[in-house]
Parts: sequence; structure tokens; C-alpha cells
Amino acid sequence: VMGSGKFCFVPKGKSAWSLRFFEASFANCVPVVLSDFWELPFESIIDLPSFVIKWPMEMVGDTLMEYLESISDSTLQQYMDMGKVWRCWYVYPPLLHEIASKSPDELHELCPELERENAFEAIMRLLAAKMRRSWTMTRYFGPQNFEDMIRRVREVDAKETE
Repeated sequence: VMGSGKFCFVPKGKSAWSLRFFEASFANCVPVVLSDFWELPFESIIDLPSFVIKWPMEMVGDTLMEYLESISDSTLQQYMDMGKVWRCWYVYPPLLHEIASKSPDELHELCPELERENAFEAIMRLLAAKMRRSWTMTRYFGPQNFEDMIRRVREVDAKETE
């Protein structure tokens, strides 16, 4: 089902990591993260807003669906193309003896730079920098005047509750 849609919803999981995010990265769809406080993996080395939409939980519903329907096919294609650029950073490379004993497989076709661009290398970069600041935890992002739309919807909601 995931590979047949333009968008893949990634709701928060029970831990700091969700397999759905990994699956969405390889399903050739745009991951739509539905979690307000989830810190996305490798945010300091990967350009997450280039291929991920992070949506506020308070606005999940018709507003989300209308927004996703409004995104142009060319923007969707850009997101999917960038997803292909970054997705291999979420793969752990095979062990050295597995590489030596096998010919290149489908994973290496999808991730030709797997030896340099993988989850292990990303973790090593993060540890080297010893950085622990999240910019995705409380921020929402997406294409096409996203922040203006969020502000307008919140203003309408505030007026309705007065």
C-alpha cells in the first residue's frame, strides 16, 4: 500500500524511532510525519525539509488533506527525488564479510554510495560533533507557503473559540 501512494503517513511510534519513516523513505512517496515532538533522525546532517513534510497534530484532518491535495505534481516529484538522495543514510551497511562474499545486490543498486552514506556514518558524524540541538522537534515544515497557512488556520481557530 505504501508504495502506491504519493504520500506516506508516519505517525509517532512508541519509541524514538519509527520503522514507518524508514519504510516511507524507500516506498518512493513523500513522508508526512504526524508528531509534534518527534526528533527526526540525523537532522543536523540531512536536509529533511527537502523530502519530508512535518505536520502539527492539532491540524490532522481535512486541513491536512486539503493541503496535500494542493501540492503540485512538480513539487511532489522534487520531494520524491530528494528522498532518493537522502534515504540511504537510514540504512545500516552490511558486515564486511557479507560484502566480500556477495555480488552487488538490489540495496547497492538503490544506494551506490552505501559505504560512505549510511546510518553508521551518520551516527559517527553526530558523535564527532557532539551536538544535541533539535530544530525539527517544535517546527513544522512543507512546501508552498506552509508557515503562512498554519498561521491563518490558527487565527481562524482562535476566532472560533472566542
